[in-house]
Amino acid sequence: MAETQQFDLTRHGLDHTPLVRSAVLELEPPSLKDNTGLAERFVSALKEAAALKEVRFPVFLAGRLKDILLQSDFKAWAAFHVQADQGCLVDVRPVSRAGPVYGLAVDIGSTTLSFALLDLDIPQVIGEISLTNPQVEYG
Repeated sequence: MAETQQFDLTRHGLDHTPLVRSAVLELEPPSLKDNTGLAERFVSALKEAAALKEVRFPVFLAGRLKDILLQSDFKAWAAFHVQADQGCLVDVRPVSRAGPVYGLAVDIGSTTLSFALLDLDIPQVIGEISLTNPQVEYG
């Protein structure tokens, strides 16, 4: 496997603010004094952890939330899309199944196609490949 590369983006005048980020959230379990729903607790914790004003929570993720929180002692890993101060949950997993968030950079040039797999939590290239654009023979 190729050696990974870590870049200092600020040195090149670039900012590392990926559209998808991740965080580990720890929630207070419900009690008789605070019976706030799990989805509402989760959204509040994510807003605080990521400094977001609003968070959308897709219904398909809400159905898994209770089981995930109960099996991982009210801790969960969340991947979320960020645009300005708005967030949208993309995935929720038990902390034991947390992993990096990957992105794919694609450069479609007239003669070369380049692809790079990146770990978005840190600016790190995991692997890259380039090949001749098959359209080059058509001009």
